[in-house]
Amino acid sequence: MCIKLGVLLRAHHRHEQLDIALQELLRYNELPGLEVKIQVLVDRPHFLVEGVLKKYRDRLYGLAYCPFPIVSARGYRFMESNNYNLKRLEHCDPDWVYVADDDAWFAPPMIDKELPEALTSTTVDLWYAKSLFLWDDPRQYNENRKHYGPVIWRHQPGARWPLDRSLQVPMPLHDEAIMTRRVGDLTTPLLDYGSYDEPERVRLYNAYLRAGRDPHDAWVSSLVEPPDLRSLDLSEDWIDLWSARHEIPE
Repeated sequence: MCIKLGVLLRAHHRHEQLDIALQELLRYNELPGLEVKIQVLVDRPHFLVEGVLKKYRDRLYGLAYCPFPIVSARGYRFMESNNYNLKRLEHCDPDWVYVADDDAWFAPPMIDKELPEALTSTTVDLWYAKSLFLWDDPRQYNENRKHYGPVIWRHQPGARWPLDRSLQVPMPLHDEAIMTRRVGDLTTPLLDYGSYDEPERVRLYNAYLRAGRDPHDAWVSSLVEPPDLRSLDLSEDWIDLWSARHEIPE
């Protein structure tokens, strides 16, 4: 019997990262006991993003175009967009849901063993992961740009994101899992390439300001402030998908 992992993925501007992310998510179908269903929500896509989605269209569970901008001068509508996409994914009746971004993926091959084990857990409903933000070089990340939060959760039919709170997991599942201590930590990090190069960092920074974010907010300011660069220290058999795509030598 297969465990069904439903994936909610937003796509907008980053075609190269999206291509790798979708390639990895579809590869999880080869892991023992897993079946992956990917529901993509597209927000004002770049034409190159459209090309990537066309490439994978027949392997996606679903593809929807968001009827409103998720980030704009009118603010943020992440929770509303998640609910819009989740309603479509629920038709496949997933066992677990992974909220994925179009610019990040779990470091392979470490995730290959950990993910099937995590999804067979009987004591965890909510899995947390740490994101490492790669910076100008595929072997270094910016320690000043931090994110640690829940990314995979046991599906609870009918659960939805609240519009008055900024959460990564629907209610009431989020609070219930924390109160009952049914949470766990994935040791495999998410490798995030959404702020990899300076032009994209500047674009993101300006988009946040237009949406009304405080320029002194650590998440926003870390895009333009001097980075605290650290070497990426992963297992010896780590597969560097970004360098392979761009033919960056060792």
